[in-house]
Formats: sequence, structure tokens, C-alpha cells
Amino acid sequence: MFHDIVQVAMGWQNRHSYAFDYEEYSFGEVFPEDDNGMYPADKVKLSKLLTGVKDKLTYIYDMSNNWQHSIVLEKILTSDNTTPTCTHAAGACPPEDCGGLGGYYHLRLALNNSNDPEYLRLKQRLGNFDPNFVDTKAINVALAKL
Repeated sequence: MFHDIVQVAMGWQNRHSYAFDYEEYSFGEVFPEDDNGMYPADKVKLSKLLTGVKDKLTYIYDMSNNWQHSIVLEKILTSDNTTPTCTHAAGACPPEDCGGLGGYYHLRLALNNSNDPEYLRLKQRLGNFDPNFVDTKAINVALAKL
């Protein structure tokens, strides 16, 4: 499922709800007790939505932090390889539960200032997190396991 691919690429652990918005439709997790107007994401193929170059949709994750990603079909490749592959990335993805865009900016500033009161707590929580480094090899190893 495409949601799983995005989760691996972002380094997230699938702890929150998500949705794909395409035109006037939303696809995601459907909860019977909550009429959220979504169609089940596992019932639609990405290739049925994005059929031509520049077609796009929006991926929304963690509704309280409202991470929104524009997914744009840049190129259609002909290949027998069906394994998802990360071909390029720039900058690390925000850690899960960092507080949305504002929280991520604050996290980056705090990690660049060892005098910041949150510096040690963030270092303990995130280890050697480097916002400028992306390990595409590790991402591709994880993608190959999907």
C-alpha cells in the first residue's frame, strides 16, 4: 500500500491516521463508528488516480499535526521491478510526534544550540538525528521488505 511506502520513506511508525486527497475524494482509514466520509485506501490503486505526468494528490498524516505532502507523478517508467525505490532525497524527514511544522523548526533550532534548555532532552530522544542527512540506502532496504 502506498501509505506504507510513504511511512518508510519518512521514517515514521504509522502511529496516526492518514488520508489521501484526490480531487473531491478522500481515501484513508475508514472507521465504522465514525462517518468521516473516506473511501477505503486499500480499495483503490494509485495507478488509477495518477495516470499522467504532473497528476497529483495530497497525503495527509497525523491529523493533529497536519503533515501535508504533495505527491506528483513526475515520470512513468517501464520496468519489471515492482520494488519501491527512493531515488533521491534532500534533508531528513521530521521525526514522528515532533509537533508539526512549527515543532520541527523549533527542534532544528534547539539541536543547533547546545545551550538551549531542550538540547539534551532532544539528543536523548533522537540520538544522532541530523536534519541534513538522508540515508537512502537504509530507506531502500526497508522498502524492499514491504
